[in-house]
Amino acid sequence: GDLKTTVTASVDGYFRYSFAGTSTTPAVNATGDFIDVQ
Repeated sequence: GDLKTTVTASVDGYFRYSFAGTSTTPAVNATGDFIDVQ
């Protein structure tokens, strides 16, 4: 889809993602989201 991470999720930690938006969905820039890579 249009969602892309700004860094590769290869380790536990925080990552940011950016959504460019579409004609029906506004652009989103999330704050850090914690991920726990298994």
